[in-house]
Parts: sequence; structure tokens; C-alpha cells
Amino acid sequence: MEYDVIVVGAGNAACAAAVSARENGAKRVALLEKAARNQRGGNPHFSGAIFRFVFDDVKELDRFVPDAESEYPGFHAGVPVYPKEAFREDLMRVTEGRSDPDLSAILIDESYDTTCWMQDVGKHKFELARSVMGVKVGNQIKWPRGAIVRTVHEGVGLSAIWFKTAGDMGVDIRYDTHVLELTQAESGRVSGVVARGPDGVQHLTAKAVVLACGGFETNPAWRTHYLGQEW
Repeated sequence: MEYDVIVVGAGNAACAAAVSARENGAKRVALLEKAARNQRGGNPHFSGAIFRFVFDDVKELDRFVPDAESEYPGFHAGVPVYPKEAFREDLMRVTEGRSDPDLSAILIDESYDTTCWMQDVGKHKFELARSVMGVKVGNQIKWPRGAIVRTVHEGVGLSAIWFKTAGDMGVDIRYDTHVLELTQAESGRVSGVVARGPDGVQHLTAKAVVLACGGFETNPAWRTHYLGQEW
């Protein structure tokens, strides 16, 4: 079977990649989910789905949480801004300085626009992460730097909206499909995958393959063999 793009995985990053591929002209896009339909979504399904992104003015949050100021008077004055430098500092702290500088720059620089894109294209709905991040001090809610909003219904809502969006856009979502290996053309380019699904083992070809399954990074054999290849 031939596709323009194959995305391996079905979490937040995978669904975003599949939807973006369709939006940008890929006619045939496959999303390969190892789990059964009733267990789909990977780790994001069980997460708090808090989104961290850059903003230099608290009012930039209004598009995500338009009622925040009315629900929590003083919200605009009490939330610390989150500039690029703060995001970079946090990222390097949690990765002990090992985050790739070029990829980090893309992540940070595009974070706000990407979250806006999720809201516009994916129809994701956001809310304040009040129950886990906001701390009441006196008559005010204190908010941590950067971690302010999450998707409604947390990871369950995030996953459900992504699958609906992908399905509505014509992405071929294939459940119970376990990718066994990547295939390569004579040039060395990754040209598809070998997958085991309900119909047995199949060779699926594509112009591009996106690995969005976080678990693959724990497999030393895959990392050793494929790290450095052109995807």
C-alpha cells in the first residue's frame, strides 16, 4: 500500500503530524496505532495535557481562556509572562543542558503559533489548569511560570479531539498495527515500514515516514541503526 506520509504512533505529536500533512497537501496519510481502538492515544491520553508556550503579554492567553479575568479577578496582573528566554531556561534545566539547540529553537519559537494552530485546525478547547497549577494565596490565585492552560478533559479530551480531526480530514487510522521495521530505498532513504496488523504482515511505502512513537527511543538497536539517517 502506498502513502504520501506514514506516521508511526498515535499520541499528541503523531496526530499533529498527520493532520499537518493532510493540511499541507499530502493526499494519502496513514496513522499507525499499535493499540486497539479502545486503548488508543498513547501516553498523552493519560496526561494532564498542560501546554507550555511563549507569551510576552498575558492578554495573549485570552484566546485560549477568554473568561479567565472575569472568573479570577486580577488574573492578567498576577500571571508572569513567559518569554523565549524563560522557556529555554526551563527546557535546559529539565534536560540538563542536553537539548538540541536547533530543535529547541524551533520548539520555543513556534510554541505559541502551534498552540493557536491546534485551536484553529484541531478545534481543541482549552481551560486554566487551576486544579493542578493554580495556588490560592489569600484572595488571589498564584500561577507558575509557563504552565497555565490545558486542554479540556485533559489528555482524554486532547486525544479524542485529535482522532476526530484526523478522521474528518481523511487520515487512514490503522489500529492494532505494530511497526516491525523501517524499509529503505537503494539510496538509503527511508521508504516505508513493515507492519503487522489485523491482515498480517504488510509492506507499506511512503514518500515520508514520521516516527512519533516515543517508545522507540528506548530501543538501543533502533537508535544505533537509524540515528543519523535522512528521514
